[in-house]
Amino acid sequence: MEGKDIRQAKTLTFRIPVDLYRWVKVYCAQNDLTISGFLTQLIETIRERVEKNGLQNRA
Repeated sequence: MEGKDIRQAKTLTFRIPVDLYRWVKVYCAQNDLTISGFLTQLIETIRERVEKNGLQNRA
């Protein structure tokens, strides 16, 4: 996805445990974030760390 804004990517739907959802919801409320914004930041952080560490897709 190099050079693309992550928001232009396809929609991904997944299920998470209720406890994790509640934690994310509280964290977002405390930090003035939307859940989508939180997930976008999380994915970008992971992508940057993968690129920095030279990890490759093993699929």
